Amino acid sequence: MNGEIISADSMQVYKGLDIITNKVTDEERQICPHHVIDYVDPLSRYTVLDFRNKAIPIIEDILSKNKLPIIVGGTNYYIESLLWKILIDTEIGRSDELLSEKEANEHGLKRKRHHEDVVADIELKVQKVEKDENTSENVADRINRKRQDSEDDRINRKRQDSEDDDDDSETDLHVDDKMIVDHVKQEEVRTFLSGITFDKFSGTELCDKLKDVDPVMSERFHPNDKRKIYRSLQVFAQYGVRHSDLLDRQRAALGSSVLGGPLRYKDTCIFWLQCDQEVLDERLDKRVDAMIKQGLLDELKAFHEDYNQQRLHDGQDSTELYTHGIFQSIGFKEFHDYLVMSVEERESESGRKLLDESIAALKLATRRYGRKQNRWVRNRFLKRPGSDVPAVYGLDCTDVSQWNTNVYQPAMQTLQALCQGESSPIAPMPHEERPNVNIHVTHICDVCDGRIIVGTQQWTAHLRSRGHQKKLKKQKQLQNLMEQSQKSEKNEEKT
Repeated sequence: MNGEIISADSMQVYKGLDIITNKVTDEERQICPHHVIDYVDPLSRYTVLDFRNKAIPIIEDILSKNKLPIIVGGTNYYIESLLWKILIDTEIGRSDELLSEKEANEHGLKRKRHHEDVVADIELKVQKVEKDENTSENVADRINRKRQDSEDDRINRKRQDSEDDDDDSETDLHVDDKMIVDHVKQEEVRTFLSGITFDKFSGTELCDKLKDVDPVMSERFHPNDKRKIYRSLQVFAQYGVRHSDLLDRQRAALGSSVLGGPLRYKDTCIFWLQCDQEVLDERLDKRVDAMIKQGLLDELKAFHEDYNQQRLHDGQDSTELYTHGIFQSIGFKEFHDYLVMSVEERESESGRKLLDESIAALKLATRRYGRKQNRWVRNRFLKRPGSDVPAVYGLDCTDVSQWNTNVYQPAMQTLQALCQGESSPIAPMPHEERPNVNIHVTHICDVCDGRIIVGTQQWTAHLRSRGHQKKLKKQKQLQNLMEQSQKSEKNEEKT
Protein backbone atom coordinates (compact mmCIF):
# COMPACT_ATOMS: atom_id res chain seq x y z
CA MET A 1 0.00 0.00 0.00
CA ASN A 2 3.08 2.26 -0.17
CA GLY A 3 2.75 3.22 3.48
CA GLU A 4 4.83 4.16 6.50
CA ILE A 5 4.22 3.13 10.10
CA ILE A 6 3.77 5.44 13.09
CA SER A 7 4.08 3.56 16.37
CA ALA A 8 1.47 4.63 18.92
CA ASP A 9 3.07 2.79 21.83
CA SER A 10 3.84 5.00 24.84
CA MET A 11 6.70 2.75 25.96
CA GLN A 12 8.41 2.16 22.61
CA VAL A 13 9.30 5.84 22.30
CA TYR A 14 11.95 5.34 24.99
CA LYS A 15 15.46 4.09 24.38
CA GLY A 16 16.21 0.72 25.91
CA LEU A 17 14.11 -2.22 27.13
CA ASP A 18 13.66 -3.40 23.55
CA ILE A 19 12.54 -6.88 24.61
CA ILE A 20 10.06 -5.92 27.30
CA THR A 21 8.44 -3.27 25.08
CA ASN A 22 8.45 -5.65 22.09
CA LYS A 23 10.01 -3.19 19.64
CA VAL A 24 10.29 -4.06 15.99
CA THR A 25 13.68 -5.39 14.93
CA ASP A 26 16.13 -3.56 12.69
CA GLU A 27 15.30 -6.05 9.94
CA GLU A 28 11.59 -5.22 10.20
CA ARG A 29 12.35 -1.50 10.04
CA GLN A 30 14.17 -2.07 6.77
CA ILE A 31 11.02 -3.53 5.22
CA CYS A 32 8.91 -0.46 6.03
CA PRO A 33 9.81 2.93 7.58
CA HIS A 34 8.84 3.14 11.27
CA HIS A 35 8.48 6.41 13.17
CA VAL A 36 8.30 7.58 16.82
CA ILE A 37 10.33 4.67 18.17
CA ASP A 38 13.41 4.54 20.39
CA TYR A 39 14.32 8.23 20.56
CA VAL A 40 13.45 9.52 24.06
CA ASP A 41 15.82 9.37 27.03
CA PRO A 42 14.43 6.93 29.63
CA LEU A 43 14.62 9.54 32.42
CA SER A 44 12.63 12.13 30.45
CA ARG A 45 8.95 12.73 31.03
CA TYR A 46 7.01 12.09 27.82
CA THR A 47 3.29 12.66 27.39
CA VAL A 48 0.51 12.22 24.89
CA LEU A 49 1.01 15.87 23.89
CA ASP A 50 4.66 15.21 23.10
CA PHE A 51 3.57 12.23 21.04
CA ARG A 52 0.88 14.13 19.15
CA ASN A 53 3.18 17.05 18.38
CA LYS A 54 5.81 14.62 17.10
CA ALA A 55 3.50 12.36 15.10
CA ILE A 56 1.21 14.83 13.30
CA PRO A 57 4.01 16.50 11.26
CA ILE A 58 5.19 13.02 10.30
CA ILE A 59 1.68 12.08 9.17
CA GLU A 60 1.40 15.29 7.16
CA ASP A 61 4.76 14.58 5.52
CA ILE A 62 3.69 11.04 4.61
CA LEU A 63 0.44 12.34 3.12
CA SER A 64 2.31 14.99 1.14
CA LYS A 65 4.26 12.16 -0.55
CA ASN A 66 0.96 10.46 -1.50
CA LYS A 67 1.77 7.62 0.86
CA LEU A 68 -0.41 5.96 3.48
CA PRO A 69 0.16 6.68 7.21
CA ILE A 70 -0.41 3.48 9.19
CA ILE A 71 -0.82 4.04 12.94
CA VAL A 72 -0.04 0.91 14.95
CA GLY A 73 -0.51 0.53 18.69
CA GLY A 74 -0.41 0.16 21.44
CA THR A 75 -1.55 2.98 23.62
CA ASN A 76 -5.08 3.77 22.61
CA TYR A 77 -5.30 7.33 23.92
CA TYR A 78 -2.21 8.09 21.82
CA ILE A 79 -4.21 6.97 18.80
CA GLU A 80 -7.15 9.10 19.91
CA SER A 81 -4.91 12.17 20.10
CA LEU A 82 -4.17 11.78 16.40
CA LEU A 83 -7.67 10.94 15.22
CA TRP A 84 -9.56 13.62 17.17
CA LYS A 85 -8.78 17.14 18.27
CA ILE A 86 -9.12 16.32 21.93
CA LEU A 87 -6.11 17.92 23.59
CA ILE A 88 -5.50 21.39 25.01
CA ASP A 89 -2.00 22.75 24.53
CA THR A 90 0.01 24.24 27.35
CA GLU A 91 3.23 26.19 27.08
CA ILE A 92 4.12 25.73 30.75
CA GLY A 93 6.82 23.18 31.40
CA ARG A 94 8.35 22.60 27.98
CA SER A 95 10.58 19.48 27.89
CA ASP A 96 13.28 20.60 25.45
CA GLU A 97 15.43 17.60 26.29
CA LEU A 98 13.11 15.59 24.05
CA LEU A 99 14.38 17.44 20.99
CA SER A 100 17.54 16.91 19.03
CA GLU A 101 19.86 19.94 18.74
CA LYS A 102 18.63 20.68 15.23
CA GLU A 103 14.98 20.31 16.26
CA ALA A 104 15.55 22.52 19.30
CA ASN A 105 17.01 25.30 17.15
CA GLU A 106 14.15 25.04 14.68
CA HIS A 107 11.67 24.94 17.54
CA GLY A 108 13.24 28.06 19.05
CA LEU A 109 12.82 29.93 15.76
CA LYS A 110 9.20 28.82 15.50
CA ARG A 111 8.58 29.80 19.12
CA LYS A 112 9.99 33.29 18.48
CA ARG A 113 7.64 33.73 15.54
CA HIS A 114 4.80 32.20 17.53
CA HIS A 115 5.49 34.60 20.42
CA GLU A 116 5.39 37.59 18.05
CA ASP A 117 2.10 36.35 16.57
CA VAL A 118 0.65 35.87 20.06
CA VAL A 119 1.56 39.41 21.09
CA ALA A 120 0.12 40.87 17.88
CA ASP A 121 -3.09 38.88 18.43
CA ILE A 122 -3.24 40.05 22.04
CA GLU A 123 -2.94 43.70 20.94
CA LEU A 124 -5.91 43.32 18.62
CA LYS A 125 -8.01 41.50 21.23
CA VAL A 126 -7.19 43.96 23.99
CA GLN A 127 -8.11 46.87 21.74
CA LYS A 128 -11.43 45.22 20.99
CA VAL A 129 -12.14 44.49 24.63
CA GLU A 130 -11.12 48.05 25.58
CA LYS A 131 -13.50 49.44 23.02
CA ASP A 132 -16.40 47.24 24.09
CA GLU A 133 -15.99 47.45 27.87
CA ASN A 134 -15.50 50.23 30.39
CA THR A 135 -12.26 49.66 32.28
CA SER A 136 -9.78 51.79 34.13
CA GLU A 137 -6.79 49.77 33.03
CA ASN A 138 -4.63 51.34 30.34
CA VAL A 139 -4.45 49.42 27.05
CA ALA A 140 -0.66 49.70 26.87
CA ASP A 141 -0.41 48.33 30.42
CA ARG A 142 -2.55 45.34 29.49
CA ILE A 143 -0.43 44.65 26.41
CA ASN A 144 2.77 44.88 28.46
CA ARG A 145 1.29 42.57 31.10
CA LYS A 146 0.34 40.04 28.44
CA ARG A 147 3.83 40.28 27.00
CA GLN A 148 5.23 39.66 30.48
CA ASP A 149 2.86 36.71 30.97
CA SER A 150 4.16 35.13 27.77
CA GLU A 151 7.75 35.83 28.87
CA ASP A 152 7.03 34.29 32.28
CA ASP A 153 5.70 31.18 30.53
CA ARG A 154 8.90 30.92 28.54
CA ILE A 155 11.01 31.19 31.72
CA ASN A 156 8.83 28.63 33.49
CA ARG A 157 9.38 26.20 30.64
CA LYS A 158 13.08 26.11 31.40
CA ARG A 159 12.82 25.54 35.12
CA GLN A 160 9.69 23.40 35.59
CA ASP A 161 9.76 19.65 34.97
CA SER A 162 6.42 19.12 33.25
CA GLU A 163 4.72 16.26 31.51
CA ASP A 164 3.07 18.42 28.84
CA ASP A 165 4.12 20.13 25.61
CA ASP A 166 2.84 22.93 23.42
CA ASP A 167 2.14 23.04 19.72
CA ASP A 168 3.36 25.87 17.50
CA SER A 169 1.56 24.85 14.34
CA GLU A 170 -1.88 24.09 15.70
CA THR A 171 -3.99 24.89 18.71
CA ASP A 172 -7.00 22.65 19.22
CA LEU A 173 -8.49 25.23 21.57
CA HIS A 174 -8.06 28.92 22.20
CA VAL A 175 -9.37 31.49 24.62
CA ASP A 176 -11.62 33.96 22.85
CA ASP A 177 -13.05 37.33 23.89
CA LYS A 178 -16.17 35.75 25.36
CA MET A 179 -14.21 33.79 27.95
CA ILE A 180 -13.31 35.55 31.19
CA VAL A 181 -9.68 35.23 32.24
CA ASP A 182 -9.05 35.21 36.00
CA HIS A 183 -5.59 36.79 36.12
CA VAL A 184 -5.32 36.79 39.90
CA LYS A 185 -5.94 33.04 40.30
CA GLN A 186 -3.94 32.36 37.15
CA GLU A 187 -0.84 33.96 38.70
CA GLU A 188 -1.55 32.15 41.96
CA VAL A 189 -1.62 28.75 40.22
CA ARG A 190 1.50 29.59 38.21
CA THR A 191 3.35 30.39 41.41
CA PHE A 192 2.02 27.20 43.00
CA LEU A 193 3.16 24.98 40.11
CA SER A 194 6.57 26.58 39.84
CA GLY A 195 7.21 25.92 43.53
CA ILE A 196 6.34 22.23 43.77
CA THR A 197 8.03 18.96 42.90
CA PHE A 198 5.52 16.73 41.14
CA ASP A 199 6.76 13.41 42.52
CA LYS A 200 6.82 14.66 46.12
CA PHE A 201 3.40 16.32 46.13
CA SER A 202 0.38 14.24 47.08
CA GLY A 203 -2.59 13.82 44.79
CA THR A 204 -4.88 15.05 47.56
CA GLU A 205 -3.00 18.35 47.82
CA LEU A 206 -3.10 18.82 44.05
CA CYS A 207 -6.79 17.93 43.97
CA ASP A 208 -7.55 20.49 46.69
CA LYS A 209 -5.79 23.17 44.64
CA LEU A 210 -7.70 22.19 41.51
CA LYS A 211 -10.97 22.24 43.43
CA ASP A 212 -10.26 25.85 44.35
CA VAL A 213 -9.95 26.97 40.71
CA ASP A 214 -12.02 24.37 38.83
CA PRO A 215 -14.38 22.32 41.03
CA VAL A 216 -15.98 20.70 37.97
CA MET A 217 -12.70 19.14 36.84
CA SER A 218 -11.70 18.19 40.38
CA GLU A 219 -14.85 16.06 40.63
CA ARG A 220 -13.76 14.07 37.59
CA PHE A 221 -10.48 12.85 39.00
CA HIS A 222 -9.52 10.42 41.70
CA PRO A 223 -6.81 11.88 43.96
CA ASN A 224 -4.49 9.16 42.66
CA ASP A 225 -4.76 10.60 39.13
CA LYS A 226 -1.95 13.05 39.89
CA ARG A 227 -0.89 13.62 36.29
CA LYS A 228 -4.44 14.42 35.18
CA ILE A 229 -4.95 16.81 38.10
CA TYR A 230 -1.59 18.45 37.44
CA ARG A 231 -2.52 18.73 33.77
CA SER A 232 -5.73 20.62 34.59
CA LEU A 233 -3.81 23.00 36.82
CA GLN A 234 -1.34 23.60 33.99
CA VAL A 235 -4.19 24.45 31.62
CA PHE A 236 -5.55 27.03 34.06
CA ALA A 237 -2.05 28.46 34.61
CA GLN A 238 -1.59 28.78 30.85
CA TYR A 239 -4.95 30.26 29.91
CA GLY A 240 -6.42 31.67 33.10
CA VAL A 241 -9.62 29.85 32.15
CA ARG A 242 -11.00 26.71 33.75
CA HIS A 243 -10.12 23.47 32.00
CA SER A 244 -13.78 22.41 32.17
CA ASP A 245 -14.86 25.58 30.31
CA LEU A 246 -12.32 24.96 27.57
CA LEU A 247 -13.52 21.39 27.19
CA ASP A 248 -17.12 22.56 26.97
CA ARG A 249 -16.08 24.95 24.20
CA GLN A 250 -14.27 22.15 22.42
CA ARG A 251 -17.24 19.80 22.61
CA ALA A 252 -19.50 22.47 21.18
CA ALA A 253 -17.47 22.57 17.95
CA LEU A 254 -18.90 21.01 14.80
CA GLY A 255 -18.34 17.25 14.74
CA SER A 256 -17.43 17.09 18.43
CA SER A 257 -18.90 14.83 21.10
CA VAL A 258 -18.85 14.53 24.89
CA LEU A 259 -15.46 12.83 24.53
CA GLY A 260 -13.80 15.73 22.75
CA GLY A 261 -13.30 17.65 19.53
CA PRO A 262 -13.95 16.77 15.89
CA LEU A 263 -12.22 14.15 13.78
CA ARG A 264 -8.86 15.33 12.46
CA TYR A 265 -8.60 13.12 9.37
CA LYS A 266 -11.87 12.37 7.61
CA ASP A 267 -10.63 9.48 5.44
CA THR A 268 -9.76 7.16 8.32
CA CYS A 269 -10.54 3.52 8.98
CA ILE A 270 -9.71 1.39 12.00
CA PHE A 271 -8.75 -2.28 11.94
CA TRP A 272 -9.34 -4.10 15.22
CA LEU A 273 -7.52 -7.43 15.49
CA GLN A 274 -9.77 -9.67 17.55
CA CYS A 275 -9.02 -12.98 19.18
CA ASP A 276 -10.78 -15.55 21.35
CA GLN A 277 -9.93 -14.63 24.95
CA GLU A 278 -8.59 -18.04 25.98
CA VAL A 279 -6.42 -18.22 22.88
CA LEU A 280 -5.19 -14.68 23.47
CA ASP A 281 -4.32 -15.42 27.10
CA GLU A 282 -2.32 -18.46 26.08
CA ARG A 283 -0.62 -16.48 23.31
CA LEU A 284 0.37 -13.72 25.75
CA ASP A 285 1.79 -16.23 28.24
CA LYS A 286 3.90 -17.77 25.48
CA ARG A 287 5.04 -14.30 24.49
CA VAL A 288 6.41 -13.76 28.00
CA ASP A 289 8.18 -17.14 27.86
CA ALA A 290 9.72 -16.12 24.53
CA MET A 291 10.90 -12.81 26.00
CA ILE A 292 12.63 -14.69 28.83
CA LYS A 293 14.48 -16.82 26.26
CA GLN A 294 15.45 -13.69 24.27
CA GLY A 295 17.26 -12.28 27.30
CA LEU A 296 14.63 -10.32 29.20
CA LEU A 297 16.31 -10.84 32.58
CA ASP A 298 19.69 -9.56 31.37
CA GLU A 299 17.96 -6.55 29.80
CA LEU A 300 16.15 -5.73 33.04
CA LYS A 301 19.29 -6.16 35.17
CA ALA A 302 21.33 -3.89 32.91
CA PHE A 303 18.61 -1.26 32.77
CA HIS A 304 18.19 -1.41 36.54
CA GLU A 305 21.92 -0.83 37.07
CA ASP A 306 22.10 1.98 34.51
CA TYR A 307 18.96 3.91 35.45
CA ASN A 308 17.07 2.62 38.48
CA GLN A 309 19.75 1.79 41.01
CA GLN A 310 20.77 5.43 41.41
CA ARG A 311 17.16 6.49 41.90
CA LEU A 312 16.89 3.99 44.75
CA HIS A 313 20.20 5.15 46.18
CA ASP A 314 18.95 8.75 46.15
CA GLY A 315 16.10 7.67 48.39
CA GLN A 316 13.24 7.98 45.94
CA ASP A 317 10.04 6.40 47.26
CA SER A 318 9.66 2.93 45.74
CA THR A 319 5.94 3.62 45.21
CA GLU A 320 6.88 6.54 42.93
CA LEU A 321 9.55 4.65 40.98
CA TYR A 322 7.15 3.15 38.49
CA THR A 323 4.56 5.90 38.03
CA HIS A 324 5.91 7.69 34.95
CA GLY A 325 8.18 7.28 31.96
CA ILE A 326 9.44 3.95 30.74
CA PHE A 327 9.42 2.71 34.34
CA GLN A 328 5.64 2.29 33.95
CA SER A 329 6.31 -0.42 31.40
CA ILE A 330 4.67 -3.73 32.19
CA GLY A 331 7.47 -6.01 33.33
CA PHE A 332 9.68 -3.58 35.20
CA LYS A 333 7.81 -3.11 38.46
CA GLU A 334 6.86 -6.79 38.52
CA PHE A 335 10.58 -7.64 38.87
CA HIS A 336 11.46 -4.88 41.38
CA ASP A 337 11.93 -7.11 44.45
CA TYR A 338 14.05 -9.52 42.42
CA LEU A 339 16.22 -6.81 40.86
CA VAL A 340 17.11 -5.17 44.18
CA MET A 341 18.50 -8.50 45.43
CA SER A 342 22.23 -9.14 45.47
CA VAL A 343 23.70 -11.66 43.03
CA GLU A 344 23.97 -14.22 45.85
CA GLU A 345 20.35 -13.68 46.89
CA ARG A 346 19.12 -14.15 43.31
CA GLU A 347 20.85 -17.52 43.18
CA SER A 348 19.30 -18.71 46.43
CA GLU A 349 16.14 -20.78 46.70
CA SER A 350 14.13 -17.73 47.82
CA GLY A 351 15.58 -15.75 44.91
CA ARG A 352 14.55 -18.37 42.36
CA LYS A 353 11.10 -18.53 43.93
CA LEU A 354 10.78 -14.76 43.71
CA LEU A 355 11.85 -14.90 40.05
CA ASP A 356 9.07 -17.40 39.31
CA GLU A 357 6.59 -15.15 41.09
CA SER A 358 7.80 -12.14 39.09
CA ILE A 359 7.33 -14.01 35.81
CA ALA A 360 3.82 -15.06 36.88
CA ALA A 361 3.03 -11.43 37.81
CA LEU A 362 4.26 -10.28 34.39
CA LYS A 363 1.99 -12.78 32.65
CA LEU A 364 -0.99 -11.70 34.74
CA ALA A 365 -0.34 -7.99 34.09
CA THR A 366 0.02 -8.64 30.36
CA ARG A 367 -3.28 -10.54 30.19
CA ARG A 368 -5.05 -7.79 32.13
CA TYR A 369 -3.67 -5.13 29.84
CA GLY A 370 -4.89 -7.08 26.82
CA ARG A 371 -8.41 -7.02 28.24
CA LYS A 372 -8.08 -3.32 29.04
CA GLN A 373 -7.11 -2.56 25.44
CA ASN A 374 -10.14 -4.41 24.13
CA ARG A 375 -12.47 -2.55 26.48
CA TRP A 376 -10.94 0.75 25.42
CA VAL A 377 -11.46 0.06 21.71
CA ARG A 378 -15.07 -0.89 22.31
CA ASN A 379 -15.86 2.04 24.62
CA ARG A 380 -13.94 4.76 22.78
CA PHE A 381 -14.54 3.69 19.18
CA LEU A 382 -17.63 1.51 18.88
CA LYS A 383 -19.51 3.31 21.66
CA ARG A 384 -18.19 6.79 20.90
CA PRO A 385 -21.14 9.20 20.70
CA GLY A 386 -21.69 11.35 17.64
CA SER A 387 -21.39 10.70 13.93
CA ASP A 388 -17.76 11.79 13.50
CA VAL A 389 -16.35 8.31 14.14
CA PRO A 390 -14.29 6.28 11.63
CA ALA A 391 -15.52 2.86 10.57
CA VAL A 392 -14.10 -0.01 12.63
CA TYR A 393 -13.44 -3.29 10.84
CA GLY A 394 -13.04 -6.42 12.95
CA LEU A 395 -10.45 -8.97 11.81
CA ASP A 396 -10.28 -12.38 13.48
CA CYS A 397 -6.71 -13.43 14.26
CA THR A 398 -7.58 -16.35 16.56
CA ASP A 399 -6.15 -18.91 14.11
CA VAL A 400 -2.82 -17.52 12.91
CA SER A 401 -2.59 -20.28 10.30
CA GLN A 402 -5.50 -18.49 8.59
CA TRP A 403 -3.88 -15.06 8.81
CA ASN A 404 -3.81 -14.52 5.06
CA THR A 405 -7.50 -15.40 4.68
CA ASN A 406 -8.92 -13.82 7.82
CA VAL A 407 -6.70 -10.77 8.28
CA TYR A 408 -4.40 -9.79 5.43
CA GLN A 409 -6.72 -10.20 2.43
CA PRO A 410 -9.80 -8.53 4.00
CA ALA A 411 -7.67 -5.62 5.23
CA MET A 412 -6.01 -5.08 1.85
CA GLN A 413 -9.29 -5.35 -0.03
CA THR A 414 -10.88 -2.83 2.32
CA LEU A 415 -8.00 -0.37 2.01
CA GLN A 416 -7.90 -0.62 -1.78
CA ALA A 417 -11.65 -0.04 -2.03
CA LEU A 418 -11.61 2.96 0.31
CA CYS A 419 -8.60 4.50 -1.45
CA GLN A 420 -10.51 4.27 -4.71
CA GLY A 421 -13.63 5.82 -3.21
CA GLU A 422 -15.56 2.55 -3.28
CA SER A 423 -17.50 0.69 -0.60
CA SER A 424 -15.64 -1.81 1.54
CA PRO A 425 -16.19 -5.48 0.65
CA ILE A 426 -16.63 -6.23 4.36
CA ALA A 427 -19.10 -4.48 6.63
CA PRO A 428 -17.81 -2.33 9.47
CA MET A 429 -18.67 -3.29 13.03
CA PRO A 430 -22.00 -1.85 14.21
CA HIS A 431 -22.02 1.17 16.48
CA GLU A 432 -23.02 0.33 20.05
CA GLU A 433 -25.16 2.50 22.29
CA ARG A 434 -23.25 4.11 25.11
CA PRO A 435 -24.96 3.89 28.52
CA ASN A 436 -26.32 7.24 29.64
CA VAL A 437 -24.39 7.46 32.89
CA ASN A 438 -22.31 10.13 34.55
CA ILE A 439 -18.76 8.89 34.12
CA HIS A 440 -17.25 11.65 36.29
CA VAL A 441 -19.44 11.71 39.41
CA THR A 442 -17.46 11.06 42.60
CA HIS A 443 -18.63 8.63 45.30
CA ILE A 444 -17.14 8.04 48.75
CA CYS A 445 -17.66 4.63 50.32
CA ASP A 446 -17.96 4.94 54.09
CA VAL A 447 -18.02 1.16 54.43
CA CYS A 448 -14.59 0.87 52.79
CA ASP A 449 -12.85 3.48 54.97
CA GLY A 450 -13.71 6.46 52.78
CA ARG A 451 -12.51 4.97 49.53
CA ILE A 452 -13.09 7.32 46.57
CA ILE A 453 -14.76 5.93 43.45
CA VAL A 454 -15.11 8.05 40.30
CA GLY A 455 -17.84 7.10 37.80
CA THR A 456 -21.31 5.63 38.10
CA GLN A 457 -20.38 2.31 36.51
CA GLN A 458 -17.29 2.00 38.71
CA TRP A 459 -19.43 2.76 41.77
CA THR A 460 -21.97 0.10 40.83
CA ALA A 461 -19.18 -2.42 40.29
CA HIS A 462 -17.62 -1.48 43.64
CA LEU A 463 -20.91 -2.04 45.49
CA ARG A 464 -21.09 -5.53 43.98
CA SER A 465 -17.44 -6.36 44.66
CA ARG A 466 -16.44 -9.06 47.13
CA GLY A 467 -14.34 -6.68 49.17
CA HIS A 468 -17.19 -4.23 49.69
CA GLN A 469 -19.71 -6.97 50.42
CA LYS A 470 -17.36 -8.55 52.94
CA LYS A 471 -16.84 -5.27 54.81
CA LEU A 472 -20.56 -4.51 54.62
CA LYS A 473 -21.32 -7.89 56.18
CA LYS A 474 -18.85 -7.26 59.01
CA GLN A 475 -20.34 -3.82 59.54
CA LYS A 476 -23.85 -5.27 59.83
CA GLN A 477 -22.64 -7.98 62.21
CA LEU A 478 -20.96 -5.37 64.39
CA GLN A 479 -24.10 -3.24 64.32
CA ASN A 480 -26.23 -6.24 65.38
CA LEU A 481 -23.86 -7.00 68.24
CA MET A 482 -24.03 -3.41 69.42
CA GLU A 483 -27.83 -3.45 69.26
CA GLN A 484 -27.94 -6.72 71.21
CA SER A 485 -25.55 -5.27 73.77
CA GLN A 486 -27.70 -2.17 74.19
CA LYS A 487 -30.81 -4.32 74.67
CA SER A 488 -29.03 -6.40 77.32
CA GLU A 489 -28.00 -3.26 79.18
CA LYS A 490 -31.58 -1.97 79.16
CA ASN A 491 -32.92 -5.31 80.44
CA GLU A 492 -30.35 -5.29 83.24
CA GLU A 493 -31.42 -1.78 84.21
CA LYS A 494 -35.07 -2.85 84.43
CA THR A 495 -34.22 -5.80 86.61
